Amino acid sequence: MRSSVEDIQRQLDRAIVAIDEDRDRTAESKERLKREVYNEARSKVVQEVEEEREKVEEDLRVARKMAFAPPVLQGSRIDEVQVAKWYFEECEKIKDVREPARVLEMLHDAVLLSNPVKAKACLVQGYRLHNETIVTRYFEAYPDEEPHWQEFVEAAEAYNAWEKARNTFSAGSRIRPLEHYLA
Repeated sequence: MRSSVEDIQRQLDRAIVAIDEDRDRTAESKERLKREVYNEARSKVVQEVEEEREKVEEDLRVARKMAFAPPVLQGSRIDEVQVAKWYFEECEKIKDVREPARVLEMLHDAVLLSNPVKAKACLVQGYRLHNETIVTRYFEAYPDEEPHWQEFVEAAEAYNAWEKARNTFSAGSRIRPLEHYLA
């Protein structure tokens, strides 16, 4: 994305130089053309920023869906719909538990009793509570699920970085202001 905006900036700079070097145009004609070229470049940057936003948001949605998906249970008679319902119910039951020690105890019991659905609900609650210990303990018990979690964390960090950059550099300020070219 960054190089694309830089490419647009370079194209804009070249177009402005070409307009300034055109001796057959009046000053008013040059200014009007500069405004048109600038507005076109700015529109391209806005479009690029919007496309980047959509990609970052989609990456986060997909990663979140994978990280918090119901656990996959092994067996020939496993009904995924029933597992999803069970998972939802476990998440609802634990939602009001605010003490990390209690969630850790529930996670310990779920692991001990081979209840991956309840354990995953504990992960969800650990995430809600922003408790790294709960999250870490879950992945100690279920290390095969950690790659999905890492993808989610990376996507969330990318989204946060994008949001911070967006707030710092709006789409319009990613290229030089029009006044720079009209001087």
